Order: sequence, then C-alpha cells, then structure tokens
Amino acid sequence: MASVPEHARPLVGRDTELAGLIGLLREPGVRLVTLTGPPGVGKTSLALAAVEAFPEGVAVVDLAPVRDPDPLAAIAGATGTDAADVDSLARSLAGHDVLLVLDNLEHLLPAAAVVTGLLATCPRLKVLAEVPGQVGTCAFHWRACTIAQEVSRIRQGPSGWP
Repeated sequence: MASVPEHARPLVGRDTELAGLIGLLREPGVRLVTLTGPPGVGKTSLALAAVEAFPEGVAVVDLAPVRDPDPLAAIAGATGTDAADVDSLARSLAGHDVLLVLDNLEHLLPAAAVVTGLLATCPRLKVLAEVPGQVGTCAFHWRACTIAQEVSRIRQGPSGWP
C-alpha cells in the first residue's frame, strides 16, 4: 500500500471518538463506515489518527483534487496498483486486509460505483468514507451503512445529513 499522510493537526480532546471509530473499524461485520461533519470539524484528522491503529494495508485517497469522473486511477494509485478497471483492482486487493479511506467522497459520487464493486468482490476490504454533515454543528458522527444509503444521503443534500 502507498504511504499514509501524517495528519496535519494534532487530535486534541477526541480520545472517545477515536476509540469508538477504531473499535467500529475493527468489528468483523463492518465493511463501510462514513464519517460526517461540517467542514473543519476534524474528520480528516480523526480518520488519519484512526488509521494509525492499522499498521498494514491502509490506503488514503483525497478525492477533492480529482476531476476525472472515474476515481479508479486515484484509488489504484493510493493502493499501489496500476489497475485499469474495477475488476483488475479487485483482483489485486482480493485476499488482503485493506482499509481504504476516501476523503471528500461527496466531490465524486461516481466513486460510489467503484466502492460498491470493490466491496462486493473484496471480502477483506473496509472503507472509511468522509463526507460533509450539517453546517452549524461542531461535532461529527460515524455510522456503518451501505454505499447506496450514503449516495442517497449525499444526493439529498443538507436535509439528508445528520
């Protein structure tokens, strides 16, 4: 896997949230976790702090700068593969414990199809997706869900956010 960026800001006063997120990611039945909150609340810092608990098989993808509607190249690059399609990416990830962190998922909704395909074919893959939540709150939330639920929530806009 490619290297994980260091989190830019220290994580202060978030021990409970960090422990909860790590615990949820370690649960065998949990495959997709979304981390929601308004911009600047610390979603990325929390996610990067959480991945430190997973020393092997972590790939972080910042989707904000990706302009191609197909995020496959960005995900393949982060996982250290040169996969040209979802099937070849799935083959390269199959059999490996991988935590895929997708930052700014709301910027690239077509990523949902790639993530759905990977989750369907890679039983040891877990995805931590960071998406916006209601502006005006100072907290963030996480939950286990399906990618279809998350895409639907993002498409609804702020009314669908926790």
